[in-house]
Amino acid sequence: MKFFSLVLSVGILSVIQSYGFSVFGVAPNLALAAIVTSSFFAADFFEGFFLVLLSALVLKFGSGFETGILTFTLIGAMVVVAAKFIPWRYFAGNLITIVIAVLIFYAFLNPGLILSLVFAKELFLDIVVSSLIFAFLYFLWQDK
Repeated sequence: MKFFSLVLSVGILSVIQSYGFSVFGVAPNLALAAIVTSSFFAADFFEGFFLVLLSALVLKFGSGFETGILTFTLIGAMVVVAAKFIPWRYFAGNLITIVIAVLIFYAFLNPGLILSLVFAKELFLDIVVSSLIFAFLYFLWQDK
């Protein structure tokens, strides 16, 4: 049941992102927020990697090669591995990990945007979304 809730949350947020969801013109990286948060709740590496591949498949359903999807997949895989070794595995770890993941994502794809207001807005939305997902999963799995 726990793994199903992770698959459901990552799948739904990836689908929403693939349809171009935005808040006041800023598109948060819902899939990355879902992957970062889910990596703290995944039972092992295989569950985490499955979630990363599921999200990448939903975001890029078709032929062709995009550096954005490759970057997303590599960052997701790094987050899955890192989440198992972060000593503070709860809320603070989730927040710090989402900030680092978004910074790395932009550093690879468009480093010039890191100092822009658009980046700050997206980072804020990613933190909010990741926090909400974390609170939902933590509440869902509490005492289980």
